[in-house]
Amino acid sequence: MRTSMTRGVLVAFFGPDGTGKSTLADAVITALRPSFTSTTLFHWRPKVLPQINALLHGGKTSYTLADMSRPHRAKPSGELGSALRASYYCADYVIGYQTRIAPLLRRGGLVVFDRYFHDFLVDPERVRIKRGAAVLPLLERLVPKPDLCVVCWAPPEVLLARKQELPEEELVRQVAGYRAMASSMRACLEVDTRSPVAHCVRDIQEHVARYCALA
Repeated sequence: MRTSMTRGVLVAFFGPDGTGKSTLADAVITALRPSFTSTTLFHWRPKVLPQINALLHGGKTSYTLADMSRPHRAKPSGELGSALRASYYCADYVIGYQTRIAPLLRRGGLVVFDRYFHDFLVDPERVRIKRGAAVLPLLERLVPKPDLCVVCWAPPEVLLARKQELPEEELVRQVAGYRAMASSMRACLEVDTRSPVAHCVRDIQEHVARYCALA
């Protein structure tokens, strides 16, 4: 796919653990690299602000690599703590978009996010935000929106066979939540990752091509 766009495209990948979204994000970047002036991958957020965990522990994170396999290992904060955490992350997206992302887009770059702020609406406990925190939908309105969204999914039993990081009932909830989110978002493509990676990448390329043709 070739594009003559004067600005780039911001694509965000969403989905529960085990859907293969990181693999797809990498493959899509490789496939689309010739079409854009640059390609940049972000994980979770722009990270212009330091990790909260590091701020609370003298600049060093207190968790280990082993902890990363237990995404709900820590108890969520209360209502106030959740609001503060969510606001901090929102600020990172707003500031990061202006200082890091927008310049890349203006130069015709492809920017890909492996998870984005909207993940907090489905799985806030991953970042110790209370589920159902009232502030999240309000802050979501302030965060710059991706141009395109890709929601990766597979049946919970398939995800559980790939990764055992979350219990089946939580995977059932997340799959339903992400698919409901997909139906409410503009320019969002659902990808069933039981299909071969090459097929999924082709569908996403076509999704990007349609956007470029209309932009």
